[in-house]
Formats: sequence, C-alpha cells, structure tokens
Amino acid sequence: MSINVQEFIEKVNVVAVDAAVYSGKVSRDLADDPEVFTSGSLKVIDPALLRPFTAYKQAAMRACRNTGVGFLNGFAVPDSQVEPLLQVLSLIATKFEQARTDFLSKYLAAVEDWANAHPSQASEIRAKAQTLSYVEKALRFGIGVFKVQPQAIPVSLSVQDAIGHEVGGIVGQLAHEVAQDVRDTWSPKVDGVTQRIRGLLNRVAEKCHSLAFLDGKVGRIAHFVDEIAVALPSNGRIVGRDFLMLSGLMEILSDPGRLLAESKLEIILAEESSAETDEVALEVEGDEPPVETGIPPVPPVFTSVVGRNAYAW
Repeated sequence: MSINVQEFIEKVNVVAVDAAVYSGKVSRDLADDPEVFTSGSLKVIDPALLRPFTAYKQAAMRACRNTGVGFLNGFAVPDSQVEPLLQVLSLIATKFEQARTDFLSKYLAAVEDWANAHPSQASEIRAKAQTLSYVEKALRFGIGVFKVQPQAIPVSLSVQDAIGHEVGGIVGQLAHEVAQDVRDTWSPKVDGVTQRIRGLLNRVAEKCHSLAFLDGKVGRIAHFVDEIAVALPSNGRIVGRDFLMLSGLMEILSDPGRLLAESKLEIILAEESSAETDEVALEVEGDEPPVETGIPPVPPVFTSVVGRNAYAW
C-alpha cells in the first residue's frame, strides 16, 4: 500500500524536541603538552549531577516514540495525539527547568567540590571549567510543533523530494522503531518473564494504534499485541504455553521484515502457541533501575490540534 503524501501530512504534526544536556567535560586540545596531558577529555564536574537532565531528555523522546514515528528530524504524530503528548512534554519541560535552575545556582561550587576531590588535577579542572554563561546556553529544553506544507520541486532541478521519500518509507520506519525497542529491552533468561513485559506490549500497541491509518498492517499489529496482552495471566511470572505464545510475538516484533510480512503474524503465533518445546525465558535487560522522572504516559485523548505551517522542498 502506497501512502499519499498530501493525505499523510494533513493527518500529522511534526513534534520536535530540542533538548541539550551539558556534558560536564572539556577537550584536551593539541595545544596541551603531550608529556603532561593525554588525548581525550577532562571531567570538570561530578557526572551524577547531570543524570537527571539525561533522564528528562530520554523521557521526552520516549513519549514521542510512543505515539509517533521518526520523521524530518522530529516525530510525525497524528492530530488526535498531539495535545496529550504536549501535556506530557510540558510536564517534562517544567521539571527540566526546575532542575536546571537549581543546577546553575550550584554550578561554580560544584566545580570547586570536584577539583577538591581530585587534587592531582585540581588546577586543570579550575582552569578549564566552562563559564556559567556557557553552561546556561548548553543546558536547554524546548519543544516545536509544526505542520508541513511541501512545495513542488521544479522538474529542472535534479534533487530528490525528501518529504515524499520519507513518507514513502514511513511504515518501514515504524517497523524498525518497534523492532529496535524490542531488541533493546529483552534478552534470554531461564526462569520466566515478569509482568514488566506489559510495559513493552503497551508501548507497541499504543504506537501502532496511534498510527494505524498509515497501513492496514499497522492496525493488525496493534490488534495482535492487544490479544496477546489480554490472554496473558494478570499476575505472577509468565511461563510455559503462555510464554511460548508471547515469545512467538516478540520474535516477530523484533524483525521488521517479518513484522510487515502479510499474514505471517497470525500464522506464526498460532504455530508458536501450540508447539511442544522446552521452555525458554526472557527478562527485561538492565543492571541499573530506571531513573524515576514522575512523567505519566501519554493518555489516549482525541483532540485536534492545529500547528503552524512549515514550508519545505
């Protein structure tokens, strides 16, 4: 199914998150004496002080991915989902700004604390630490929302229609993002899977429901994920036949080609759910617990939002 460019851009807004996190490092440049300095960078502040900003940036990108798909350096989000997404992003922006204000008020003292904690490099840390005005500009969070209004490219110009090209590959991009989420989240274990799997299932279903208008396959993916989620036990570890059914779905979701193959999803799930094989288990990856940001998921509110126009070749 080919996607009509005009129909697509009429149904979506592009949401762009401009989040920059100060690195807390300075480069050791060529002017440095090689007998004293090694190549690389120098930390001028405790990295732990910057982790909240990274967590807020990741939360914002995750919220956009949950209801949109990567498009034109932002995310194509259906009109009906823009307002609830902006509510979540606004909350993240508020928390980011509060943390930023607090961090900037303590920045100079934090540099001094770090220098004192590393006496052998203290003079270099003090000399090379960026100014407060530099850090103010390097630490920011902004949100942009716009409608795309493409203009016809003159035939005489031998250039590709970038918007048409991206729209033409949007379903493949969606499948890639779903597959990447699955591959990043899961790895094999031996004793079952916990109820935390529902977080991944909910993300995939929410994303595909939101973008079901792109292609009938996308709606069917959402339907199958919903069916599996309902069929799973509501508490305790998921093992045995339930896990085999679940693992069949996850295997397909992790492969963009199989995910978009017509009719493959239902057939393979049926085969997996009835197979008599040894139990294999999966568990959510991650040695460290996730950073709590206090940001709620995007609620399924349906409200049309009109953004500003952006003109592009």
